[in-house]
Parts: sequence; structure tokens; C-alpha cells
Amino acid sequence: IDQAFHSRYHTLQENPILAPLGLEFIKDLSLQSRLSIVKENEIVMSNFVVKKSLYFILDGFAQVSVLSGPGGWMSSIGVLSKNDLIGVENTVAFENKNMIVDSILGDLVLLELEEKEFKQLRDKYGQFFDMLLVYSLNMLHNNNLLISNFA
Repeated sequence: IDQAFHSRYHTLQENPILAPLGLEFIKDLSLQSRLSIVKENEIVMSNFVVKKSLYFILDGFAQVSVLSGPGGWMSSIGVLSKNDLIGVENTVAFENKNMIVDSILGDLVLLELEEKEFKQLRDKYGQFFDMLLVYSLNMLHNNNLLISNFA
């Protein structure tokens, strides 16, 4: 268990998004999150997989797709990889109507932070929420992630 914790801790220290938040934050995140491995083509997040978690990608690739509506078309709009986040919209009151995130090109290794633990870290480390906002704006600015509701 100690070796797994230290491995997770060192991996998070190397994450350019998290590093500025400091070692104490990274330690708390390591302790409050859990490792999850998602098999290829499994869905991580969608309007029918409701889980208010924030995921940190440690390894692998995730495809972000949108649905045009019931029975309509589906289109891939982006690919996420190591050091990216899934579920940023779960940290605020946002209803996912048409976005699907699934694992592609093999297994996806995630660190999952559930809603309760996210709120604890947010309350303890105000800069954590600021980091999520900056991350989201950078993704939009760099055209790496498009969020739209076609419903």
C-alpha cells in the first residue's frame, strides 16, 4: 500500500496542472482519490452514466464525443490523454445532456476524486477550484475541448 501511495504521489507531482498547488495538496489528493482502470471502449462519463466525480488521466486516451439528440448522430470532438482531466463540469451545477467520454486505444488509467472528497479539497485549498477554471479556459482557448449542448 505504501508503494502504491508513493507511486501515485510522485506521478501527481509531475503533473503540470497540479504541481503549482503544492506538495501538501498533492498528498491530500493522493490520499482521498482512488485508482481506476477503464477498459477500452468503456464509458467513463455520459448523460446515462451519472457519477459526480473528477478524473485525472494518469495513462491512456479518452475520446470526447457529442450526441445530436435521441436517435441522432454522434461525433468525436476531441481526445484527452495523460495529465488531462475528465468531469470538470461535475464540479459545478452542470447537466450533461449530450457528452460521452470513453476509453480508446487500450486501457485508461484514472485517478478518481468523488464529489464529497472534491468538496473537501476545494474547501481546504481554494486555489484548486481556480486551477480547474484555468484548465478549462486553456482547453477551450487551445481548441482541445469543445463543450456544446445540441439538445
